[in-house]
Amino acid sequence: MRCQDGELDAFRELVDLWQSRLFRFVYRLTENREACADVTQECWLAVVKGIRRLDDPSLFRAWLFRIASNKSVDWIRREQRTRKTSDELSAEVKAESINLVDDIGADDTIDEITQLRRALRKLPAEQRKILNLRYLEGIKTDEIARLLEIPAGTVKSRLYHARISLRELIEKHN
Repeated sequence: MRCQDGELDAFRELVDLWQSRLFRFVYRLTENREACADVTQECWLAVVKGIRRLDDPSLFRAWLFRIASNKSVDWIRREQRTRKTSDELSAEVKAESINLVDDIGADDTIDEITQLRRALRKLPAEQRKILNLRYLEGIKTDEIARLLEIPAGTVKSRLYHARISLRELIEKHN
């Protein structure tokens, strides 16, 4: 609410509170560190421009992640267009894998972690996004539904299919 009133210190506090989670989320979607920094900055610019229109401050998290999701998708689309027109497609740098070490139990082996990372990278962007929101960001189904502007039942269905796809990819490599 203080941000909506234009308090600069309040905005700094908001950035301090959300920057690392926002950065991780965007990175998981774009899988590109340089893009992540740019997309995250675009997100904060959108927040500055639109914070006064946010009617319910309790919905800030969903609103922020919706902005991040949209900005990430925009970047991915631009990147895909660039790749299609580029003669240097084969020289494309592979994105770093998602850091899931903290999110996986200590009993898991490095091989299992590597398999999971590979499988996640092979999932379509929409499936990666919904899995990241639910399991890595810990956002509940109803909040994901608001964030993605889809019914909660659709979120559950997409999570179900994403988990099946992930399981199939992992089993395929065993």
